[in-house]
Amino acid sequence: MYDAAENISHDLSMKLRHEKGKTYVDVVADEGWLNSKERKYPIVIDPTVGIQDHTTSDTFISSAYPKVNYWLDPSLITGKQIYYGTTRSLVKFNLKNLLSGAKITSANLKLSSHSNLNGFDHTASVGVYPISKPWASDSATWSNQPSIESQVSNLNVTKDNEYTFFMTNLVKEWYSGKKANHGIMLINANETVNRKMFRSSDYSTDPLKKPKLTVVYTIEPIGLESFWTSAGSNVNTYNGNFYTEETDFTIDGRGLPLTVNRTYNSRSAESGMFGFGWSSNLDQKLIFASDDLVLYRDEDGTNHIFSRNAFGE
Repeated sequence: MYDAAENISHDLSMKLRHEKGKTYVDVVADEGWLNSKERKYPIVIDPTVGIQDHTTSDTFISSAYPKVNYWLDPSLITGKQIYYGTTRSLVKFNLKNLLSGAKITSANLKLSSHSNLNGFDHTASVGVYPISKPWASDSATWSNQPSIESQVSNLNVTKDNEYTFFMTNLVKEWYSGKKANHGIMLINANETVNRKMFRSSDYSTDPLKKPKLTVVYTIEPIGLESFWTSAGSNVNTYNGNFYTEETDFTIDGRGLPLTVNRTYNSRSAESGMFGFGWSSNLDQKLIFASDDLVLYRDEDGTNHIFSRNAFGE
């Protein structure tokens, strides 16, 4: 619970009570804190509801309470807060499947800011920093916070609104496997400036205000797939990619034969063991970008992306 000056107390309890066939939740707040001369009304009592799913992990961390975890809080906080001290927020999205041959054109993070009233409607620059080490939302604290890399995006946050942070290059690196997806950290450029608050993934009143990662992509057909159309001259009718296949040799043996197949794609930016634009069954590979995303590049040069489902499987 917190008062109008954002003084916070966790001294309250909840208890389920059954009476005449109905269920009640009794919330008992600390009377001494409520009656203190320092209290500024109104006071908000906001019980935490745990609705963390497998799509987004997030929490904020507090310098005033360096060993306390806040992963079930409905808010993400950055900057200076009267109770928590200096605050930072961590967010990680489990990346979703993209269609085969996907080429990312843009990606952005949307955050819904709130409680910018009563002197908190100032402007604060909030930056997005890639996290370089694994962390867990239910155990991250100020004391064990992960290391970060250089800032990739920033915005001036003022009033209650949805703010869009563009981070296209970072998301491209996540999906390509060039950089592991450990999420991002939100930090105020000036951490002595009063706090900014955003809805977290545990905000239950309006799901549309939870953090959102939007990835926009087109399809760049490279290779041969049954769902892509081509002209009779080995030219893809969508993007003009010319492709040709060759089998260098096949040696029969017990079980599977030993075969070398290679494919040339005129629009490919990859260079395989047979040269630029060439791929083969010897070049196919799995790239484990993180523990939730796998990129499979098949023998004809097509990229396929696989991610965990909603249950983390």
